[in-house]
This record gives sequence, structure tokens and C-alpha cells, in this order.
Amino acid sequence: MTVEVFKKLGSKDQYEYLRDLEYQPCNLPNVGVHYGDVRAICISRESSAYVSEGNAKSFTEQNGNKIVQNDIPINQPTEIKNETRKRVYLILDGCMLLDEKVGDYTVKFKSGVDPDLNKIGSVN
Repeated sequence: MTVEVFKKLGSKDQYEYLRDLEYQPCNLPNVGVHYGDVRAICISRESSAYVSEGNAKSFTEQNGNKIVQNDIPINQPTEIKNETRKRVYLILDGCMLLDEKVGDYTVKFKSGVDPDLNKIGSVN
């Protein structure tokens, strides 16, 4: 199954806001959660989180201080796998954090510069 991920340049302010939230530990190692004005998670490097159906927005910092925002429709329980050297921040919209892996669907964040960085449009 292929999922269409919508990419755009994200706001540095939004990234810094998510980065500076007070994340609490959860049942998953190297994953923090924030339930307040936004439902957000942060996934440390080389770690995974598991989420239920809904929508997620990820924010990753690229070279040159550019922020890439990925809008990801989650149509089944999914593993969000961070294979980068930095934390990945996600806003969960309708998704719930799961305690364990369910199913075999995975969305991976890989190290390196996003190959679409020069193609995606800027923040409105």
C-alpha cells in the first residue's frame, strides 16, 4: 500500500514550539508525549513510536535550518521509525499513541537531506 505524504517547508516557529514543549516519558523507550494545547510526541534518534489511525504532522530540521513538514494520513496502525540522528516531532490529530506495535505498516524518517527539499514550496 502506498500512502501519499504531503510535504512543505514548515515554520521554524512551529518547530521550535514543538521542540520546547515539556514531554513526559511514556511506555515506549525514547518517546516523549505532550498532552496539552496540542497532542504531540517526540521520537529520539534510532527509536520508534506506534500510532493508531488518524493524521500526523511531522517536523524535521534539515541543513540550512530549513524545516520540512510532512502531513501523513495514517489509515491503519503504524510504526513511526526515526532513523535519523535528530529527534522527530509529530503532532497527532485523531491518532492515539499505542503501547506496542500493531500490524506491519511503517513510516520511516531516514538520515540525510530530504531529497525533495528543493522542490517543496514555502510556508504560506
